[in-house]
Amino acid sequence: MTRREKTIVVLMAGAVAYGAYEVAFGKHRRPSGGSGAEDQELKSFVAAIGDSAGAAPLTAAERRAISLVGTPWPASPFVAGRAAPVQVAGEGPAPRQSAVIYTGFLRVGGERLGILNGREYRVGEKVAGGDYLVKDIRPDSVTLQSPDGGNREVVVRIEVETIKRGTQQ
Repeated sequence: MTRREKTIVVLMAGAVAYGAYEVAFGKHRRPSGGSGAEDQELKSFVAAIGDSAGAAPLTAAERRAISLVGTPWPASPFVAGRAAPVQVAGEGPAPRQSAVIYTGFLRVGGERLGILNGREYRVGEKVAGGDYLVKDIRPDSVTLQSPDGGNREVVVRIEVETIKRGTQQ
């Protein structure tokens, strides 16, 4: 062991020994609740801040955020998505249910991606297991077009179920 390493070990042992001594025999322990004067000073400070904040106008979003303080959090921060019925426009049979489920939208730089049946698709790509090409991607819907370039289009909408929160009264 070099002289430098020995010095570091000795200083470390001294620090550990001093810490153990302070924990066992230290006289400078602060009570957990604080003194009455300190509590009163803190309460008056908080009240002064509250009074000055009450004078400032709050937006609706700020009032909502303040009202949610102290309410329980939902079990999951994620939303559950499910497919909504599709609308068929143009030629073809009457409206039908699609086997395509739209569950998400991503914007990466200037590119838009839609998550269909658990896979990411760009505009112009063919949907796996289907006869459609992705024509347009929006946050609330995806437009699919028949691959023959005809007028048959299918609009698959996303319907999001929000998680209901219980509020404390």
